[in-house]
Amino acid sequence: IAAAAFVFMLLGLAPLLVHTRRLVRQRTTTLAERESYLRAVIDVTPLCVKTLDVECNLLSMNRAGLDIIHARAFAGENCTLQFSGKSLDGRHIWLETFAVPFRNDAGTVTGVLAVTIDIYAPQADGNHPAGTT
Repeated sequence: IAAAAFVFMLLGLAPLLVHTRRLVRQRTTTLAERESYLRAVIDVTPLCVKTLDVECNLLSMNRAGLDIIHARAFAGENCTLQFSGKSLDGRHIWLETFAVPFRNDAGTVTGVLAVTIDIYAPQADGNHPAGTT
């Protein structure tokens, strides 16, 4: 008798499970649509939009940011870009990015290596780099 009661209880839960699965699917679809919409808004913004983790590792960057920094490198050229901004602690900083293309054996650009340095940081001799004071 206990087994029969257990089967009836499971049968009673079946509609609830079906309903729950439907809700999860609907909400997952809604979240994917919202994420896609927000990504589209960020990607059409003409400014560089990026996210960093607490250690300042780049997590994501929109198309404008990639275009600003790497357009020439993806076209096969070495390039340098200088720009200013604010550090996490609020200091005004000057940065320089060097970008070079990665090529495969056929010479096709397959990626870009970019390195950014703080060009305003005092050198070992206590001087600032030329043109940054």
